[in-house]
Amino acid sequence: DEEWENADIYCEKVLDEDPKNALAYFGKLMAELKVRKREQLTECEQSFEESSNYQKAIRFGNESLKAERNNNSALVPKYKKEGKDVAELIAKTKEIGAKIGEVDSKLGEVEEKINDFLCRLPNMPDEDLLAGEKENNKVIYTFGNKPEFSFKPLSHIEICEKKNPASTCVARDL
Repeated sequence: DEEWENADIYCEKVLDEDPKNALAYFGKLMAELKVRKREQLTECEQSFEESSNYQKAIRFGNESLKAERNNNSALVPKYKKEGKDVAELIAKTKEIGAKIGEVDSKLGEVEEKINDFLCRLPNMPDEDLLAGEKENNKVIYTFGNKPEFSFKPLSHIEICEKKNPASTCVARDL
């Protein structure tokens, strides 16, 4: 039909009922990219890994796969106890486990890209921060009294040199 807006609206209605529905997010992704079939996503020229719909489809799809795997794993002992053949169920559980591994890998890549992007964003300065350099800093709170000495206190470097001159030479070389 290529009624992408209606498809998106329908998927939104599904998500209103079930916000973790991975298939609805895939539907929204397909509408976003104007793709009729899932198989066509592999042929899509534009990258969709950054799309929030793709990321949510992967995340929630992975959760449902894990739930299915856990359910199947719980059925194995029950079926064995009943004398039923479990080979097919075990094979299906292994297949789901492999899919989970693939999805976890993709999800990890996407999360890494997001974290890399977030790390590049600068920190927002506090509203109370005064513009300028050190000279504009102001003391907000002082705890206790500043000690006064009858001698000139040594710096930490001078103390280290007095105690163990070799350690400062080694530290300088590092």
